[in-house]
Amino acid sequence: MGKAKDHGGMGFRNYRAFNEAMLARNGWRMLMNPNAYWARFFKGIYFPNSSFLQASRGLRWQVQDGKSIDFWADAWIPSLPNFKVPIPRPANSAINKVVDIIDDNSGQWDIQKMLVEIPVEVVNAILEIPLARVGRADQLAWHFNPNGCYSVKSGYHIALQNLSEKVSNKPGTSFNLAKEVWKVLWKMKVPNKVKNFW
Repeated sequence: MGKAKDHGGMGFRNYRAFNEAMLARNGWRMLMNPNAYWARFFKGIYFPNSSFLQASRGLRWQVQDGKSIDFWADAWIPSLPNFKVPIPRPANSAINKVVDIIDDNSGQWDIQKMLVEIPVEVVNAILEIPLARVGRADQLAWHFNPNGCYSVKSGYHIALQNLSEKVSNKPGTSFNLAKEVWKVLWKMKVPNKVKNFW
């Protein structure tokens, strides 16, 4: 059996994962240029009631001043699953945005304020996030690339990992698929030498 084609010399072998990585690249471009006509067009078609960010995996906020980040709903904590606070927002919470847990005077995390509403494990995960010393705006970052920018190569590896997890969670799926393919091939009305070649 022939070797799978390498896309652009980058080691891409799984077409589905490569396709997902390319689609994610367009999503990244959409987030970086939200007012472009094409970005507004695709948002209207595919995400009319939400944002691309809410549908994305691997994309999270990088905390700077904390003013743009919804503490409870947005992805922003690198060491937690889905980068989100894993508990629902308590009733009458004093925390809305990430800026609400940054002390105005010291510019550091307000540990006491966090401990009133969230578990200590989540507080510890937040304390791992360094705070900027200058008041820059929060930024979107691609978690799986050290520079925070999306690349097709890193997107491909994440898509491939997700596909592998799906297949491993369904035992026998790939075997059953291969079995069905062979059934179809052997039933085809072609010369036996062609079947043998396949």
